[in-house]
Amino acid sequence: VSTQSTWGVYFFSICLIVFMRIRTSFIIILFVMVALNLKIFINTTISKKPRPELTKVVQIKTTTPTTNKIEVRADQADKIPITNVPKVYKSTKTTVKKEVIQQPKSDKCNGLCITLMTTLKPSEGSLYTSQYNALMSWRSQDVKPTVIVFGDEKGSGELAKEVGALHVPNPFQGLGPKGTVLLGAMVREAERLTPQAQIFGFVNGDIIMTKKLDSLINTIRNQFHEFMIVGRRISVTIGHRINFTDPQWSETILSLAKSRVKEQDRIDAEDYFIWTKGFFGKDPLPNFHIGRPVYDNWLVNRGISTGKPMVDASFPVLHQLHDYKHLSVSNPHGTMEQKENYNLGLANGGWRQGTIEHCPWYFYGNTCGWKIGQSGCNLRKRT
Repeated sequence: VSTQSTWGVYFFSICLIVFMRIRTSFIIILFVMVALNLKIFINTTISKKPRPELTKVVQIKTTTPTTNKIEVRADQADKIPITNVPKVYKSTKTTVKKEVIQQPKSDKCNGLCITLMTTLKPSEGSLYTSQYNALMSWRSQDVKPTVIVFGDEKGSGELAKEVGALHVPNPFQGLGPKGTVLLGAMVREAERLTPQAQIFGFVNGDIIMTKKLDSLINTIRNQFHEFMIVGRRISVTIGHRINFTDPQWSETILSLAKSRVKEQDRIDAEDYFIWTKGFFGKDPLPNFHIGRPVYDNWLVNRGISTGKPMVDASFPVLHQLHDYKHLSVSNPHGTMEQKENYNLGLANGGWRQGTIEHCPWYFYGNTCGWKIGQSGCNLRKRT
């Protein structure tokens, strides 16, 4: 808007006020004059600001000075203006010397979105086989959950790649001083990586889930909007790779377990926890050492203390028996990590109601543990 045009509007406005002498016209015209002045001020201010220089993230390999090449520090690669970058560095094949950890991408899900997280023992020999069986049983569920392996134990990356799981290796902010993955940091990272998930779960890396997880969750979802699931396990020795290409793999492995084991394990040995998104509220979970005692009983107690439905859903999960050689001790109790977990648990509410039998809700029916989601197996509240 030019200065001449502005003076013309002023003159025209004054003429209208003098000859029409209408109060309403005066108010309208005064508003127009103010708006024009404001527009001129804004345009003038913006025109005085320098335009920002276009920059481009250019990845440059650090080299020694040679003809047509320059030495650039890797940490300055994203600050180099386009105009200052020689053509030799515009190739898409150049790389930055510093290591960049690629964030994994989560699986796409249709309908029910589930994220299962875990940590592994050093994956070699029989442990590689048992943990392969466990992770593949999760990946073979009808609901196709996203599986995330945390930590950098030997063979973790290779195993995660083989089964199609995501792998979050070192460096990871949740690793404790002894190299253990920490519960709270692990859950927060899983939520960040899979924001679309409706259900989250932590499952120990030696637990085989039969193909009943979708029936289990959908049965409970029909009654509750928010809930947490725990359950008893069945300890058994498998000793071989399960053939997951066989459509009857679940029935086959269950028959094997029934032939070897007649009872489920004790009520204070919890190896899987499944909860709805937001179940624990805004307070972050404490950083317990995963794979050490106390944290599992504390989790059950915490779930019960929320007042939300806590369900004992002891459906068929198989715990593959193993030793504790990876801990360099014969028993995980008495380690420094266990003592730290103990103190952390006491400082955050304890675990007085930390066993499966404390769950207010459970499934009942004949051999219900083997028939979750089928007729005769229903959800009931303990009295």
